[in-house]
Amino acid sequence: MISDLGYALAGIGYFTLLLLLFTVRKAGLAKYLLVLSTVVTVFWSVAHISLLAGELTLDRLLFVDTLKQSVWLLFLAAFLRDDFDNIWSVLQRPVSWAILALPLTALVLPFFMPMSASWRFLLQTVIALEVLILLEQVYRQSGAQSWAFKPLVLYLGAINLFEFVTYANATMVAQIEPLYIASRGYIYFLLIPLIVVATRRIKHWGIDIFISREVVLHSSLLLVAGAYLLVMAAIGYAVKFI
Repeated sequence: MISDLGYALAGIGYFTLLLLLFTVRKAGLAKYLLVLSTVVTVFWSVAHISLLAGELTLDRLLFVDTLKQSVWLLFLAAFLRDDFDNIWSVLQRPVSWAILALPLTALVLPFFMPMSASWRFLLQTVIALEVLILLEQVYRQSGAQSWAFKPLVLYLGAINLFEFVTYANATMVAQIEPLYIASRGYIYFLLIPLIVVATRRIKHWGIDIFISREVVLHSSLLLVAGAYLLVMAAIGYAVKFI
C-alpha cells in the first residue's frame, strides 16, 4: 500500500507535467521527446500500482523499467547534437542505435530465450550506467550552457544512480530488495521539479512552461523534506542490517 501511494503520486506528478507540456504552443523535437518520455513515465508509474495493474511481477517490472530507460536514452541521444530537426534525423545516426542497442536487447531477448533473473538484473545495471555515462557526455558538451543543464543532470543522475544501486544489489543477491522498489515512486515524484526547471533554463529546447514563485518555493520545500526522509530511511536501513 505504501508502495502504491508513492507510484500514484509519481503518476499524478508526471501527468501534471504532461498537461503543462501540452500548453506549450511551440512545436519542436525537444517537446515531442519530453512528451514521449513523460507519457512512458506515467505508464511506468501506473504499472507499479497493484490496485490498478495487479500484483507486480518480475517480468512486468523489468519490461516497464527497460521501456522507460529506452525512451530517456533516446531523449539524451537527441541532445548529443543541437541540429536535429525531427526524431527520424536522430534515428538515422548509427550512434543512436548503438545507444539504444542494449535496452532494446533487454526488452526483446526475454521473449525469445530464457534468461536467469541475475542476467536480467545485470542488464538493468549496465543500462543505468549507460544513462549516467551519456548524461555526462551531454553535460560536457553543453559548454556555456552547463548551468542550464544542471537540473537535468541532477534529475536523471539521481534517478539512475538509484536504479544502478537497486539492480547492482539485485545482481549480487539474485533478488530485488522490496524496499528499493517501494521507494522509487517517492523518489521520482520528489525529483519532478528538477525536470520542470530544466525545461525553463535550456532555451534552445523552445519549451516555455510558466512557473510561479509559489510553486518554486513549495517544490523546494518538498525536495528538502524528501531528501531528509530519504536520508533517514537510508540510515534506518543501514542500522537494521548492522
